[in-house]
Amino acid sequence: MPENACLIIGCGKIAATHAQYLQQKVPLYFYSRDPQKAQLFNERYKGAGVLHTWEEVLARQEIKNWIICSPLKVHFAQLMDAIAQDKVILCEKPLCATREELSDIGNALQSSQAHLMVAENYCYRPLLAEIQQLLEENLIGDIQEVVVRKEFTQKSFDWRRDYGALLEGGIHFVAMLNSIVRSEVKELRAEIKGPASQERSSRVKIDYQNGVRAQILYSWETPSWTKGIFQHSRIKGSLGEIIFESNGLYLYLRAESRKLIFTKFSDFNGRSAMLDDFLQLTRNNDHRPRYSFKDVERDMGIIFNAYEQCTKE
Repeated sequence: MPENACLIIGCGKIAATHAQYLQQKVPLYFYSRDPQKAQLFNERYKGAGVLHTWEEVLARQEIKNWIICSPLKVHFAQLMDAIAQDKVILCEKPLCATREELSDIGNALQSSQAHLMVAENYCYRPLLAEIQQLLEENLIGDIQEVVVRKEFTQKSFDWRRDYGALLEGGIHFVAMLNSIVRSEVKELRAEIKGPASQERSSRVKIDYQNGVRAQILYSWETPSWTKGIFQHSRIKGSLGEIIFESNGLYLYLRAESRKLIFTKFSDFNGRSAMLDDFLQLTRNNDHRPRYSFKDVERDMGIIFNAYEQCTKE
Protein backbone atom coordinates (compact mmCIF):
# COMPACT_ATOMS: atom_id res chain seq x y z
CA MET A 1 0.00 0.00 0.00
CA PRO A 2 1.59 3.34 -1.05
CA GLU A 3 2.08 5.73 1.86
CA ASN A 4 0.32 8.52 -0.05
CA ALA A 5 -2.90 6.57 -0.73
CA CYS A 6 -6.04 8.51 0.25
CA LEU A 7 -9.51 7.34 1.18
CA ILE A 8 -12.30 9.71 0.12
CA ILE A 9 -15.29 9.28 2.44
CA GLY A 10 -18.56 10.43 0.87
CA CYS A 11 -19.18 10.63 -2.86
CA GLY A 12 -20.99 13.90 -3.47
CA LYS A 13 -20.20 17.05 -5.41
CA ILE A 14 -17.23 18.23 -3.34
CA ALA A 15 -15.76 14.72 -3.27
CA ALA A 16 -15.88 14.72 -7.07
CA THR A 17 -13.99 18.03 -7.16
CA HIS A 18 -11.26 16.65 -4.90
CA ALA A 19 -11.05 13.36 -6.77
CA GLN A 20 -10.75 15.13 -10.12
CA TYR A 21 -7.68 17.01 -8.90
CA LEU A 22 -6.08 14.15 -6.96
CA GLN A 23 -6.59 11.26 -9.38
CA GLN A 24 -3.24 11.76 -11.16
CA LYS A 25 -1.34 12.49 -7.93
CA VAL A 26 -2.15 9.73 -5.42
CA PRO A 27 -3.93 6.36 -5.31
CA LEU A 28 -7.56 6.94 -4.36
CA TYR A 29 -9.98 4.69 -2.52
CA PHE A 30 -13.66 5.47 -2.07
CA TYR A 31 -16.30 4.84 0.57
CA SER A 32 -19.96 5.86 0.49
CA ARG A 33 -23.10 4.76 2.30
CA ASP A 34 -24.26 4.04 -1.25
CA PRO A 35 -21.79 1.41 -2.61
CA GLN A 36 -22.91 2.07 -6.18
CA LYS A 37 -21.81 5.68 -5.88
CA ALA A 38 -18.43 4.61 -4.55
CA GLN A 39 -18.04 2.18 -7.44
CA LEU A 40 -18.98 4.90 -9.94
CA PHE A 41 -16.40 7.27 -8.45
CA ASN A 42 -13.77 4.53 -8.50
CA GLU A 43 -14.34 3.96 -12.21
CA ARG A 44 -14.64 7.64 -13.12
CA TYR A 45 -11.53 8.78 -11.26
CA LYS A 46 -9.39 5.70 -11.90
CA GLY A 47 -9.40 4.71 -8.25
CA ALA A 48 -7.54 1.90 -6.54
CA GLY A 49 -10.58 0.36 -4.91
CA VAL A 50 -13.88 0.62 -3.06
CA LEU A 51 -14.53 0.01 0.62
CA HIS A 52 -18.06 -1.29 1.09
CA THR A 53 -18.74 -0.96 4.83
CA TRP A 54 -17.57 1.25 7.69
CA GLU A 55 -16.15 -1.87 9.34
CA GLU A 56 -13.98 -2.35 6.27
CA VAL A 57 -12.90 1.29 6.44
CA LEU A 58 -11.71 0.80 10.01
CA ALA A 59 -10.02 -2.49 9.16
CA ARG A 60 -7.92 -1.00 6.33
CA GLN A 61 -5.47 0.66 8.71
CA GLU A 62 -2.79 0.76 6.03
CA ILE A 63 -4.68 3.61 4.32
CA LYS A 64 -3.32 6.42 6.45
CA ASN A 65 -4.90 9.46 4.78
CA TRP A 66 -8.62 10.23 4.95
CA ILE A 67 -10.57 12.95 3.14
CA ILE A 68 -13.95 13.34 4.82
CA CYS A 69 -16.62 14.72 2.46
CA SER A 70 -19.66 13.24 4.17
CA PRO A 71 -22.67 15.15 5.57
CA LEU A 72 -22.02 17.24 8.66
CA LYS A 73 -24.16 15.04 10.91
CA VAL A 74 -21.63 12.18 10.65
CA HIS A 75 -18.43 14.25 10.73
CA PHE A 76 -17.92 13.91 14.46
CA ALA A 77 -18.20 10.12 14.62
CA GLN A 78 -15.98 9.67 11.57
CA LEU A 79 -13.42 12.15 12.87
CA MET A 80 -13.19 10.42 16.24
CA ASP A 81 -12.58 7.09 14.48
CA ALA A 82 -9.91 8.69 12.29
CA ILE A 83 -8.18 10.34 15.24
CA ALA A 84 -8.23 7.07 17.20
CA GLN A 85 -6.34 5.45 14.29
CA ASP A 86 -3.80 8.31 13.99
CA LYS A 87 -4.86 9.24 10.46
CA VAL A 88 -3.85 12.29 8.45
CA ILE A 89 -7.23 13.92 7.89
CA LEU A 90 -8.72 16.52 5.59
CA CYS A 91 -12.29 17.25 6.68
CA GLU A 92 -14.76 19.37 4.80
CA LYS A 93 -16.12 22.45 6.51
CA PRO A 94 -17.86 22.96 8.79
CA LEU A 95 -15.81 20.61 10.92
CA CYS A 96 -18.58 19.89 13.42
CA ALA A 97 -21.97 21.10 14.60
CA THR A 98 -21.51 22.04 18.27
CA ARG A 99 -19.03 23.56 20.68
CA GLU A 100 -18.98 20.28 22.63
CA GLU A 101 -17.97 18.32 19.53
CA LEU A 102 -15.24 20.86 18.78
CA SER A 103 -13.87 20.50 22.31
CA ASP A 104 -13.95 16.69 22.15
CA ILE A 105 -12.09 16.73 18.82
CA GLY A 106 -9.42 19.01 20.27
CA ASN A 107 -8.99 16.80 23.33
CA ALA A 108 -8.76 13.68 21.17
CA LEU A 109 -6.09 15.27 18.98
CA GLN A 110 -3.96 16.08 22.02
CA SER A 111 -3.72 12.41 22.96
CA SER A 112 -3.26 11.14 19.40
CA GLN A 113 -0.67 11.11 16.63
CA ALA A 114 -3.36 12.13 14.13
CA HIS A 115 -3.05 15.28 12.03
CA LEU A 116 -6.18 17.25 11.14
CA MET A 117 -6.68 19.87 8.45
CA VAL A 118 -10.01 21.49 7.59
CA ALA A 119 -10.92 22.21 3.96
CA GLU A 120 -11.34 25.99 4.28
CA ASN A 121 -10.51 26.92 0.70
CA TYR A 122 -11.21 30.65 1.17
CA CYS A 123 -7.93 30.88 3.10
CA TYR A 124 -6.15 29.69 -0.06
CA ARG A 125 -7.90 31.98 -2.55
CA PRO A 126 -5.76 34.35 -4.65
CA LEU A 127 -7.99 37.20 -3.41
CA LEU A 128 -6.81 36.78 0.17
CA ALA A 129 -3.19 36.61 -0.93
CA GLU A 130 -3.61 39.90 -2.83
CA ILE A 131 -5.25 41.56 0.19
CA GLN A 132 -2.55 40.36 2.57
CA GLN A 133 0.16 41.62 0.22
CA LEU A 134 -1.37 45.12 0.14
CA LEU A 135 -1.68 45.11 3.93
CA GLU A 136 1.93 44.01 4.37
CA GLU A 137 2.99 46.91 2.14
CA ASN A 138 1.07 49.20 4.53
CA LEU A 139 -0.70 50.87 1.62
CA ILE A 140 -3.84 51.63 3.64
CA GLY A 141 -2.13 52.10 7.00
CA ASP A 142 -3.54 50.51 10.14
CA ILE A 143 -6.80 48.60 9.67
CA GLN A 144 -9.68 50.35 11.39
CA GLU A 145 -12.81 48.68 10.09
CA VAL A 146 -13.76 45.64 7.99
CA VAL A 147 -17.20 44.86 6.54
CA VAL A 148 -17.68 41.50 4.82
CA ARG A 149 -20.94 40.96 2.96
CA LYS A 150 -22.54 38.07 1.09
CA GLU A 151 -26.32 38.18 0.90
CA PHE A 152 -28.27 36.18 -1.65
CA THR A 153 -30.96 33.52 -1.97
CA GLN A 154 -30.01 29.87 -1.61
CA LYS A 155 -32.29 26.93 -0.96
CA SER A 156 -31.46 24.72 2.00
CA PHE A 157 -31.47 21.17 0.69
CA ASP A 158 -30.51 17.67 1.89
CA TRP A 159 -28.63 17.67 5.23
CA ARG A 160 -28.10 21.45 5.07
CA ARG A 161 -31.74 22.00 6.05
CA ASP A 162 -30.82 21.08 9.62
CA TYR A 163 -28.09 23.70 10.10
CA GLY A 164 -27.78 27.46 10.05
CA ALA A 165 -26.46 29.40 7.06
CA LEU A 166 -23.77 31.10 9.16
CA LEU A 167 -22.37 27.72 10.20
CA GLU A 168 -22.62 26.03 6.80
CA GLY A 169 -21.64 28.91 4.48
CA GLY A 170 -20.77 31.92 6.61
CA ILE A 171 -17.80 30.06 8.10
CA HIS A 172 -15.92 30.94 4.88
CA PHE A 173 -16.24 34.65 5.57
CA VAL A 174 -15.45 34.31 9.28
CA ALA A 175 -12.22 32.54 8.31
CA MET A 176 -11.37 35.17 5.72
CA LEU A 177 -12.09 38.02 8.13
CA ASN A 178 -9.85 36.55 10.82
CA SER A 179 -7.08 35.99 8.27
CA ILE A 180 -7.24 39.70 7.47
CA VAL A 181 -7.51 41.13 11.00
CA ARG A 182 -5.16 38.70 12.78
CA SER A 183 -6.24 39.49 16.31
CA GLU A 184 -8.27 37.95 19.10
CA VAL A 185 -11.93 38.81 19.62
CA LYS A 186 -12.64 41.31 22.40
CA GLU A 187 -16.41 41.57 22.08
CA LEU A 188 -19.07 40.06 19.81
CA ARG A 189 -22.68 41.04 19.16
CA ALA A 190 -24.99 39.08 16.89
CA GLU A 191 -28.35 39.64 15.24
CA ILE A 192 -29.88 36.37 14.09
CA LYS A 193 -33.40 35.45 13.02
CA GLY A 194 -34.77 32.31 14.65
CA PRO A 195 -32.99 29.36 16.29
CA ALA A 196 -29.54 28.33 15.13
CA SER A 197 -30.76 25.31 13.17
CA GLN A 198 -33.14 27.50 11.14
CA GLU A 199 -30.99 30.63 10.86
CA ARG A 200 -30.80 31.94 7.30
CA SER A 201 -29.67 35.55 7.90
CA SER A 202 -27.19 37.02 10.35
CA ARG A 203 -25.27 40.15 11.20
CA VAL A 204 -22.26 39.64 13.45
CA LYS A 205 -20.36 42.63 14.86
CA ILE A 206 -16.91 42.02 16.28
CA ASP A 207 -14.54 44.27 18.21
CA TYR A 208 -10.99 42.91 18.11
CA GLN A 209 -8.29 43.39 20.70
CA ASN A 210 -6.16 45.35 18.23
CA GLY A 211 -8.92 47.96 17.89
CA VAL A 212 -10.38 46.81 14.58
CA ARG A 213 -14.18 46.88 14.30
CA ALA A 214 -15.75 44.36 11.92
CA GLN A 215 -19.09 43.18 10.61
CA ILE A 216 -20.15 40.07 8.77
CA LEU A 217 -23.47 40.22 6.90
CA TYR A 218 -24.46 36.82 5.58
CA SER A 219 -27.80 35.61 4.24
CA TRP A 220 -29.44 32.84 2.25
CA GLU A 221 -32.79 34.63 2.04
CA THR A 222 -31.98 38.06 0.61
CA PRO A 223 -33.09 38.63 -3.00
CA SER A 224 -30.16 39.34 -5.31
CA TRP A 225 -30.58 39.53 -9.07
CA THR A 226 -26.85 38.81 -9.45
CA LYS A 227 -27.15 35.80 -7.10
CA GLY A 228 -24.59 37.30 -4.75
CA ILE A 229 -22.07 38.19 -7.45
CA PHE A 230 -20.71 41.78 -7.59
CA GLN A 231 -21.43 42.41 -3.93
CA HIS A 232 -18.63 44.26 -2.24
CA SER A 233 -16.79 44.09 1.05
CA ARG A 234 -14.30 46.66 2.34
CA ILE A 235 -11.30 47.14 4.56
CA LYS A 236 -10.92 50.70 5.85
CA GLY A 237 -7.51 51.82 7.03
CA SER A 238 -5.96 55.00 8.39
CA LEU A 239 -4.50 55.85 4.96
CA GLY A 240 -7.07 54.39 2.55
CA GLU A 241 -9.23 51.39 1.87
CA ILE A 242 -9.48 48.14 -0.06
CA ILE A 243 -12.81 47.32 -1.69
CA PHE A 244 -13.16 43.75 -2.92
CA GLU A 245 -15.80 41.72 -4.71
CA SER A 246 -16.95 39.30 -2.02
CA ASN A 247 -16.61 36.20 -4.22
CA GLY A 248 -13.00 37.07 -5.01
CA LEU A 249 -13.23 38.37 -8.58
CA TYR A 250 -11.28 41.60 -8.07
CA LEU A 251 -10.27 44.28 -5.61
CA TYR A 252 -9.74 48.03 -5.75
CA LEU A 253 -7.11 49.88 -3.77
CA ARG A 254 -8.16 53.43 -2.92
CA ALA A 255 -5.26 55.14 -1.16
CA GLU A 256 -2.39 57.46 -2.13
CA SER A 257 -2.18 55.32 -5.23
CA ARG A 258 -5.20 53.67 -6.85
CA LYS A 259 -5.20 50.25 -8.38
CA LEU A 260 -7.75 47.78 -9.76
CA ILE A 261 -6.56 44.19 -9.43
CA PHE A 262 -8.28 41.23 -11.04
CA THR A 263 -7.41 38.08 -9.14
CA LYS A 264 -5.86 35.08 -10.83
CA PHE A 265 -8.43 32.81 -12.41
CA SER A 266 -6.16 29.81 -12.16
CA ASP A 267 -7.26 28.11 -8.95
CA PHE A 268 -9.71 30.96 -8.38
CA ASN A 269 -11.43 29.13 -5.51
CA GLY A 270 -8.20 28.04 -3.81
CA ARG A 271 -9.02 24.33 -3.78
CA SER A 272 -5.93 23.17 -5.67
CA ALA A 273 -3.61 25.05 -3.31
CA MET A 274 -5.56 23.65 -0.36
CA LEU A 275 -5.24 20.06 -1.62
CA ASP A 276 -1.54 20.58 -2.29
CA ASP A 277 -1.18 21.73 1.31
CA PHE A 278 -2.87 18.53 2.45
CA LEU A 279 -0.63 16.39 0.25
CA GLN A 280 2.39 18.08 1.81
CA LEU A 281 1.01 17.16 5.23
CA THR A 282 0.66 13.51 4.15
CA ARG A 283 4.31 13.53 3.10
CA ASN A 284 5.61 15.45 6.11
CA ASN A 285 3.59 15.25 9.30
CA ASP A 286 5.61 18.13 10.77
CA HIS A 287 4.21 20.44 8.11
CA ARG A 288 1.89 23.14 9.48
CA PRO A 289 -1.08 23.69 7.15
CA ARG A 290 -2.03 27.25 6.30
CA TYR A 291 -5.37 26.68 8.05
CA SER A 292 -4.69 24.85 11.31
CA PHE A 293 -6.93 23.42 14.02
CA LYS A 294 -6.16 26.48 16.13
CA ASP A 295 -7.66 28.60 13.35
CA VAL A 296 -10.72 26.33 13.25
CA GLU A 297 -11.25 26.72 16.99
CA ARG A 298 -11.08 30.51 16.67
CA ASP A 299 -13.45 30.72 13.70
CA MET A 300 -16.04 28.23 14.89
CA GLY A 301 -15.89 29.82 18.33
CA ILE A 302 -17.20 33.05 16.79
CA ILE A 303 -20.15 31.22 15.22
CA PHE A 304 -21.00 29.30 18.38
CA ASN A 305 -20.76 32.52 20.41
CA ALA A 306 -23.14 34.24 18.01
CA TYR A 307 -25.68 31.42 18.23
CA GLU A 308 -25.41 31.15 22.01
CA GLN A 309 -25.80 34.89 22.45
CA CYS A 310 -29.04 34.88 20.49
CA THR A 311 -30.30 31.81 22.35
CA LYS A 312 -29.83 33.63 25.68
CA GLU A 313 -31.70 36.65 24.40
